[in-house]
Amino acid sequence: MIALSGADSVLARHILPVLRGACQVYAFDSPEGDIGDVDFLKHFIDEVRPGIFVNCSEFSDIEKCEFSRSSTYEKNAFSVGQLSRLCAERDILLVHFSSSFVFDGETSSPYNEDDVPRPVQAYGDSKLLSETLILESGCRHLLLRVPHVIGSGYSFLHKLLRELRDNGNLTIIRGLTVSPLYAEDAANYLLSLINEGSEGLFHLGSSGIVDMASFIAEARGLYHAKTGIVLPGIVVEADYDDYPSPVDYPRNNTLSTGKFSRITGIQPPQWNDALACFIESWSHEI
Repeated sequence: MIALSGADSVLARHILPVLRGACQVYAFDSPEGDIGDVDFLKHFIDEVRPGIFVNCSEFSDIEKCEFSRSSTYEKNAFSVGQLSRLCAERDILLVHFSSSFVFDGETSSPYNEDDVPRPVQAYGDSKLLSETLILESGCRHLLLRVPHVIGSGYSFLHKLLRELRDNGNLTIIRGLTVSPLYAEDAANYLLSLINEGSEGLFHLGSSGIVDMASFIAEARGLYHAKTGIVLPGIVVEADYDDYPSPVDYPRNNTLSTGKFSRITGIQPPQWNDALACFIESWSHEI
């Protein structure tokens, strides 16, 4: 039996069908209850009695996190710590999604699990604190750090392409490197790790690295090829110090999946192939 929180998130929209093809899953989101509500959480866990709890709940708007720090740390860290303690008491495996934003982005190569985190904004710091609280709880855990995620719902790519279409231009950071993860791939990777009986920290992502401008150009091209619609607008690249945002973004937002591949034997697809799969299935959402 698996329990899942954050059922309406981009990740969960893809994880739920994959897990339900293998076992019974009880899922919920804020209308039904919240992991920050300890009474609800205890009642839910004791009624469902899951062997695994998959937490997809988070406050993920990076700029809003910077100005709503109390809510950010409560949602992304303290409620997770509470969940992890309950899992430890009941011998439940906690699957928790963390983020590549725990790193400062100052290296030139993808981050691996042994690299020292140095978050540079409230969102990344809250995700790192969630990892710390899970470790302190002593619960059995599967910590999965993910980079930018694309998938059904309202992923970061939806936001970028809609802004480009609606506003006529889009400003991005020059030279920012990414390797976005398709949520469908993340779902299958999670199932593989569960089937392997894996625990501990893993980095997930796609293979290869691309700068954000080239990634958006590839997405526009694939969208046009799929739908026949040309997304109008101009992409403007700004130097890091001139980018109009109150938040520091990691210049390098990529993760090494070497450990995951060694354990599962799975080699993640190239970022452009993952992007093509997303556009093929979900272009109607853009």
